[in-house]
Amino acid sequence: MPVLDGLDEIPESARRGAVRALNHAIGADHPIVVTCRTAEYADVITDGAPTLHRAPVVQIVPVPAADVIGYLSQVDWPDGTAWEAVYADVRAQPQGPVASALSTPLMLALARMVYQRLGGDPGDLLDATRFDCRHAVEDHLTDRVIDAAYAPDRLPSGNPVHQTPARWTARQARPWLTFLAIYLHRYRERDLAWWRLSQRLLSPWVAPGIGIGGGIALMSGISAGIAAANTNANTEDAIPLDEALTVAAAVGGTFTIFAIVIWYAGAGRAPGRLSFAIRGSLGRLRRGFATGAALIAVPAVPVLLVAAGAIQVSDGWSFTVIQTYIEALAAVTALAVVVAVALAVHNWLDAPPTSAAQASPEGFLRQDRRSSWVAAAVGERSWLFSRLRRSPPP
Repeated sequence: MPVLDGLDEIPESARRGAVRALNHAIGADHPIVVTCRTAEYADVITDGAPTLHRAPVVQIVPVPAADVIGYLSQVDWPDGTAWEAVYADVRAQPQGPVASALSTPLMLALARMVYQRLGGDPGDLLDATRFDCRHAVEDHLTDRVIDAAYAPDRLPSGNPVHQTPARWTARQARPWLTFLAIYLHRYRERDLAWWRLSQRLLSPWVAPGIGIGGGIALMSGISAGIAAANTNANTEDAIPLDEALTVAAAVGGTFTIFAIVIWYAGAGRAPGRLSFAIRGSLGRLRRGFATGAALIAVPAVPVLLVAAGAIQVSDGWSFTVIQTYIEALAAVTALAVVVAVALAVHNWLDAPPTSAAQASPEGFLRQDRRSSWVAAAVGERSWLFSRLRRSPPP
């Protein structure tokens, strides 16, 4: 029997469409289990979900005191962790702070984890000066969850179980988890789309800074290398200073442009995954090729047009100028084709949304890295092929 967990977590704009699709898919003969928060479920089935409207509903109610005591009584607690006073308070005050807090499965499970792994006296929860309401008890248990999650497993006697040391400690994990919680709260999200972190949190000047800094570093390195080569070379073999500066500026400028374009083009892009799916190949190839060609054409075409205007106004079109301009146009065209082919292959091999796979952050990164390497290899082969075609025969 299929289980759709978290209908309320679908964006509200798409929730009613999802329910209509469910009604069409399951009909009257196919059973399904749908979980949802009460308010969202009541809203979504009103006048729009006849099949779900007729379906039986199981609503979770507060956990009664007897079940709270029965659940906690079955646990092997560490020495010194006694719940008798809490049991008495839960029986005597079913609406009290402790009983109200432990009336949800989540808080009941957290109470078990916290006191089973960290020990301590649960009777402290009865201190009316510290825990005067349900929220105070819940905040206390929630504050200790990270310490409990990273605490070593313990025997019923309270002694820690011998095991391999954990990679992280609670002290190390707390600031990272706190940061992620604040981030999700700030953007009102329940799922961590970690590939959007850099786009949202880094300054928009990071990409220009990296591009310009890397370009200057490349220019300096190439200039220093040429200068060192000229020092050890004969006068006839030495590279003129203006040519050296031109080469260094071209390499550094190209790196700067590519770094900035690639940064902004990939900002917020979901990780890719290689998939040799034949269906829809032509469309994916076409979209990838158009995107790659546009990445080069958008910045290059205005530069070529401005250069053509400047030549027309100044010295005019001599044979040498025309030859140089055609070479520049050919270089830009070749670069556009190389990038377009690389992105076309990358987009073609990228798994379509209908291709499911087991998901994990490490798996996402590994698949995305593999997909990027394939696209880079295709681009390199295309560039080498274009260079061989342009090179004169020996």
